[in-house]
Amino acid sequence: MSEISTGGAPAVSVIIPVYNCAAYLPECLDSVIAQTESSWEIICVDDGSTDDSVSVLREYERRLAGKMRVVEQENAGCACARNRAIPLARGSYLMFLDADDFLEPRCFELALDAARRTNAQIVVWDLWFYNNQRKRQQHPPLGILHFAPFDFDGQAFSWKRSPDDFLMSFQTWAWNKLFLASFVREGGYRFSEDVQRSEDIAFVYPALVDAERIATVGERLISYRVMRADSAMATKDRHAFDFVRAIHSFRSYLLETGRLEALSRSYATWAMSSILYNLNTLASYSAFCEVYRYLADRGFSDLGLADLGEHDFLDPIYYARMREISECDPAAYLFGRACSLDAAREDALAVLDEVSAARDEALAERDAACAREAAVRADLDRVVSEFDAVMGAAEQRVGQAICRLPRAIQRKVGASKR
Repeated sequence: MSEISTGGAPAVSVIIPVYNCAAYLPECLDSVIAQTESSWEIICVDDGSTDDSVSVLREYERRLAGKMRVVEQENAGCACARNRAIPLARGSYLMFLDADDFLEPRCFELALDAARRTNAQIVVWDLWFYNNQRKRQQHPPLGILHFAPFDFDGQAFSWKRSPDDFLMSFQTWAWNKLFLASFVREGGYRFSEDVQRSEDIAFVYPALVDAERIATVGERLISYRVMRADSAMATKDRHAFDFVRAIHSFRSYLLETGRLEALSRSYATWAMSSILYNLNTLASYSAFCEVYRYLADRGFSDLGLADLGEHDFLDPIYYARMREISECDPAAYLFGRACSLDAAREDALAVLDEVSAARDEALAERDAACAREAAVRADLDRVVSEFDAVMGAAEQRVGQAICRLPRAIQRKVGASKR
């Protein structure tokens, strides 16, 4: 555990919005306390929790004496909680941590090192997906984020290094990034309080495209909890259009700042990726149909996508999906998606069969090798047994030969005495 010090302004202010996360708060807060970098503070804003979250927070606040502050508010959403904490932060850098996630011990150390070494305004790091049901980190085995087009020389960069890759490379998540506090305040970045879902787009993406110096850390420094039945993701049907509002708002920002043309392929690809993810993860058929029909009727036009061609996307599959939604009714789309998933399942089963066959072949080879080893050992045991028998007989013969000489001498000595 890192040493707790209360002197001076901290290097990092950790802002944690909390809503009914009592079961996860100890792991989250303990991961901050365990940081190898000890210059930090925690600002928790409880957003009207109805469980024991406040009690847990107050106990940690008492224990950390001066290193942690707890603010309570009536339920107003995650965005409002984060925005309220930003003016309270004393740290040189801001980090936004969700109350059900947790950090690797060297997160602050490595992120601060990258920030100071490159004079970065934003530092981005990779992440783990933590399966809450199985209580372990899960796939994929390689990194989640695509840093390759940017971090090839260890220097800070901006979107201009690879415009087409930019938005898909760094995502809209606030919790895997470190922000220079003065950069945030000067830019006036705020989380969108008029949506309950996708509220981080309004903060993170304008900051990313405005930043002149971004740095990365390739290590996975945070575990993002998934497969949690009571998470905010489970309530997204009640806010089915929030992602559309968030995408539209960011497109307006790109237009206002004159960057839409330069980032057009990146924007189109990211927007369609977000649309497909949000559409395909709606739980109720009614919510799905409502969003689907809006997209087909005017949504793609509202978001500046309707008139784009295949080459305006980084991957033609996004153009194909847009045309499919525009031309098919919801049932046909879902049927097609079900067929695709079934085909994917069959492909996966075929791969599994190949893997199983390869495994069986490997096991057969192992069994054959074990049999060969057993035969060799049996031969070795026989040889050793024969060798021992020969050596035993040899020792007996050598022993008799050695004994003959003293007996012969004895006989001669005895004869001379007589």
